Amino acid sequence: MFSYARTRWVVKRDGSEVPFDRERIKNAVYRAMLSSRLGGSMSDAEEVTRRVLGLLQSDKVDVETIQDRVEEVLMEYERDGVRFAQVARAYILYREQRRLVRETKRNLGVNDDMKLTLNAVEVLRARYLLKDRNGNVVETPQADVLARGPERWHGGACIRVPERGGNTREGKFYQLSPTQISELKRIFEKVCSEKGGLKCDWESFREFVERPSMAWTYIEQFYREMTELRFLPNSPTLMNAGTELGQLSACFVLPVGDSIDEIFETLKNTARIHKSGGGTGFSFSSSGQRTTWWARRWGGGLWPPRIFHEGIRCHNGRDKAGRQEAWGGEHGGGAEV
Repeated sequence: MFSYARTRWVVKRDGSEVPFDRERIKNAVYRAMLSSRLGGSMSDAEEVTRRVLGLLQSDKVDVETIQDRVEEVLMEYERDGVRFAQVARAYILYREQRRLVRETKRNLGVNDDMKLTLNAVEVLRARYLLKDRNGNVVETPQADVLARGPERWHGGACIRVPERGGNTREGKFYQLSPTQISELKRIFEKVCSEKGGLKCDWESFREFVERPSMAWTYIEQFYREMTELRFLPNSPTLMNAGTELGQLSACFVLPVGDSIDEIFETLKNTARIHKSGGGTGFSFSSSGQRTTWWARRWGGGLWPPRIFHEGIRCHNGRDKAGRQEAWGGEHGGGAEV
């Protein structure tokens, strides 16, 4: 006869404690049933869970103990003369695979608090997670990367920058400049003009952004959307928010003029953008419109598109940056990426 346990807390592998949730046990057992040839039903998973709960008699129990009890119950469970030892083997195999994944992530030096795939963790470690001077990763995907973003994306009259490791609602406020407010209004009007855009006036929106306390509900909601992987912003916004780099935009389109000064001014701006992790596109539509014109103007030598190719190729910027060319419709050539 099994009685329900009084377990209220689960001690995770990192030592933290979370509320006990029987649904997690049931779902894990059901997945093990589906992965085995024997199969099973949700009612079987519920019965196995009930028996596991009967073996957990303490107020606080660690993850490994719970999984040990699940294995024991599955090895002994029988329904209509059918033993579930095969399901137990599937559960044990899955458990071993997860152990190997955790060990590999530790060897990579990443504390994965989102249970991402190995490939995702390797990409984060190699290109996005902040490191110390010795190249050791110093932040985690969820607690650091995702947590340091939403407060800084709040596009209002002030932005709260929380102290590292402290409560996300504590920290300093930095006022935005009149120019930034003007840009915010421009973007607001553009969004409102689009189909399905915002349905409010500028003064109401500005009142909202000038009172950060009103935005916390949405900031925390957006944070949950990210931690559940339902939505993620573009890479620069996600990875650079709250860092010294601070580059939140991915793409910049730069016009290329006709004169030497204009061309190399664009090349200089290109280098700065790539240094910050952005990507560039070049519009040659305002320059000479025909290839023959370029040949006469530049003597058939190092014409402007090649200047940008060579300049970017030699620039030691972030490898995330990209480039693209665009020509006017009257130009005989095409676009090159």
